[in-house]
Amino acid sequence: MSNNNSGAFIGAGLVAGLALGLAIGFLYAPRSGREIRELLKDRTVEVRDRAEELAVEVKGRVGNVVENIRERAAAETVYRDIIKSNISAAEQGV
Repeated sequence: MSNNNSGAFIGAGLVAGLALGLAIGFLYAPRSGREIRELLKDRTVEVRDRAEELAVEVKGRVGNVVENIRERAAAETVYRDIIKSNISAAEQGV
């Protein structure tokens, strides 16, 4: 389960690192203020879009994990009931 979470943290770290790197790069770029503002605006939109894509991906993965857990819990309930039934039958037979 920790492997699923680590992917989300890596993705978030990459997006944050990308944003920080772009901001620092723009501050040292030999361009006019207007050009830098336009580039920052464009990059901000790109980063936001990518973050939204990652959020949708993570939401889908979490949904899959939750569904898997629910299925396993249901199966374990069935197995537990079968075992209880077998124990009761064995106790009555003894």
